[in-house]
Amino acid sequence: MLWVWSLIVITMTAAAADPVTVRFPEGETHGFLVLRSLQGQILAYGELTALAHGDRMESRFTWRFRDGSFQDEFITYLQRPVLKLLSYKQIQRGPSFPADIEVAFTRDPNHYELKQREKGKKDTEEFSGTLELPADVYNGMTATLLNNLAKGEIATGHLVAFTPKPRLVKVTYQPVGEDPVIIGDSRRGATRRVREGRRKRAARSEVLGPRRLPAGVREVRGSILRPGPDLAHRALRAPLAHQVAA
Repeated sequence: MLWVWSLIVITMTAAAADPVTVRFPEGETHGFLVLRSLQGQILAYGELTALAHGDRMESRFTWRFRDGSFQDEFITYLQRPVLKLLSYKQIQRGPSFPADIEVAFTRDPNHYELKQREKGKKDTEEFSGTLELPADVYNGMTATLLNNLAKGEIATGHLVAFTPKPRLVKVTYQPVGEDPVIIGDSRRGATRRVREGRRKRAARSEVLGPRRLPAGVREVRGSILRPGPDLAHRALRAPLAHQVAA
């Protein structure tokens, strides 16, 4: 097992970079995760399923929170010869989130839809339109991307953020060190990377929605065959851990 750490540092520029070449193609997966607070309290249980259809992967990642909240994420992507996101959908409902949100976008056709209802409001806001995606968009694919980077490799790409209109956030994945990890009698190394995101004319330094975790949640750990999609955080410098089979 190899622990891959992604440290999210969002600051206050977007040309397309070369997509990440696939070194380790994914296969069928069924895994389970546990989401805990920094104090060790269990907040949610997660489930990941992924199916391979040739070079096309379909993945679903679900969190069920103990307070009744629910998060469901669906992604479809190609994994040869490079990673290429085809479609993305995420649903968030319940008291753990500041708003009930359903967002989806596709590469072909170039389209997005967003529905959101803020807490305390009855009306649902709806937005839709055309969304041109560069080749290097990686929503829901951070762990998959990191899995395919060579040691010391720096990668760049984009995430689609909704504010509520869609915006492209340029991100850089950069190695910053290694940490020792002991699993049983085996001693392995964990690559620590920083993910920096930049958006033109950003009003605030933060991770842009709709990906949100409950207040106080900073860490996700799971024993799984394939790492699940990344979880974005509104808080800065929030470590996100994935346990990856190597």
